[in-house]
Amino acid sequence: MADKYFAILDENNIVTDCILLNVADEAEGIAQARNVKNDQSLTVVETFFGANDAATRYKYAGIGNIWDPANQAFYVPQPYASWSLNSNFKWEAPIAFPTTNMVGDIQLSIPWDEANQKWKGINMFTGQYEYDWNTATLSWDSI
Repeated sequence: MADKYFAILDENNIVTDCILLNVADEAEGIAQARNVKNDQSLTVVETFFGANDAATRYKYAGIGNIWDPANQAFYVPQPYASWSLNSNFKWEAPIAFPTTNMVGDIQLSIPWDEANQKWKGINMFTGQYEYDWNTATLSWDSI
């Protein structure tokens, strides 16, 4: 017997709950989870704390995450319409994330601007949007 984590899924394969059970294997965990939740029709899938690859279903399931049964993968919902899911079940922007979050000694927060399809640089000290990521030069341009 060992502590194992299980994700409870809704009819759309969205994680609605995660529980920890002391069981021998996934089959026993599924049965126990259904008993605990008093619902024998529940879809229950083992999830692995610290997961980050195919062997461990790509990520630990969190409430609101999506389960892909064909690929045995958990992943977060799509953050933006323009982003695509890669082979490791991580979302990628259409433009690669900036290679630095610094302009001189200024540290930047870097949110994605979906409307303009670009990375924005927000000065962490002032809280102001001051830079745009330049994909040609791989550097920050002052706005």
